[in-house]
Amino acid sequence: MLIQLQEQGIAAPSYTTLQGRYCLSLAVANHRSRQEDFDLLAEKVVRIGRELAARPG
Repeated sequence: MLIQLQEQGIAAPSYTTLQGRYCLSLAVANHRSRQEDFDLLAEKVVRIGRELAARPG
């Protein structure tokens, strides 16, 4: 998911682990970021997650 978000130009997150679980990590540094930007990111994360979950094996 991380690589797809980066390669598709959606966002440039990194990752971390929280309580032993892999998590995406975002740093909001652009003062022009809007709620709509984060809503779109959430939609794309859900879409990519569903696509990855549907893959065989």
